[in-house]
Amino acid sequence: MASHPEVKMGLIRANIPYYLYPFLQAKADDKALAQIRLSSLAVLCAFVMCEDPVQAQSVVHFLLESEAFPLCLSWMDKGTGRTQELATLIVAKILMQEKGLHYCSSRADRLFVTLQVLTGMVDQLARSPSASMLHKVVYCLVRLSAAARSDELTESMRSTITAKLRDDSFREIYQGNPEISSLVQQLARNLTPGFRPNP
Repeated sequence: MASHPEVKMGLIRANIPYYLYPFLQAKADDKALAQIRLSSLAVLCAFVMCEDPVQAQSVVHFLLESEAFPLCLSWMDKGTGRTQELATLIVAKILMQEKGLHYCSSRADRLFVTLQVLTGMVDQLARSPSASMLHKVVYCLVRLSAAARSDELTESMRSTITAKLRDDSFREIYQGNPEISSLVQQLARNLTPGFRPNP
């Protein structure tokens, strides 16, 4: 139902996503809870998949106001497999919206934690490459790099993240996925001293 455009906003207005958050906050890791957590992330994913830009803005506004972003960020960091992938997709969809980008980049602590998680994921992907996951992670980095206001931050990103992305571990992915290669190049341009990217 969360994917149906006419039903989606009714569920948002009824605050239905709030009922999913306890499953994302729970620390236990038994199989039953893991499956419920995965289903909860899948429902949130259905909410953020909007073709209507007005709906997309409304959904992102709700998710930000209800603090879904840090919950998804947490599962990007400690999740595995499909759980991590869904959490990353939700964060990417949030950052696609200007309001989501502002939410993440307007506070240094929030931006630092987000970049820390994304850097950790790049390290994971260097050990176990996945084109679909790398695409989402690099997209998030491109969005954040376009909003970075601090020279110190851009230098830190340039010296750590872009260096990792040039690792030979990703060569085959870049050769088979020109879109990912293009995103990495855009990230490098955004972090070039003196370059003024458009967010």
